[in-house]
Amino acid sequence: MAAIQYRLHTLKADRVIYITDLGQREHFEMVIAAAKKAGWLTNQRCEHMGFGVILGEDGKKFKTRAGTTIKLLDLLNDAK
Repeated sequence: MAAIQYRLHTLKADRVIYITDLGQREHFEMVIAAAKKAGWLTNQRCEHMGFGVILGEDGKKFKTRAGTTIKLLDLLNDAK
């Protein structure tokens, strides 16, 4: 909630897009709904854009907090 408030009020963003895997969809739906209920979202757009889960070589989901992710450019090059 602090992050969305910062982006809307301090940075004066008119559009905020959160891009994460689909596993986070419900979380962002609740955060956006709470920001609307708090009156923080008036003329701004705030949305979540989800994508499928990206798995590592071990078949487990990447965890950004664990520091085990790869760069997007490397991922795209590997996909070729």
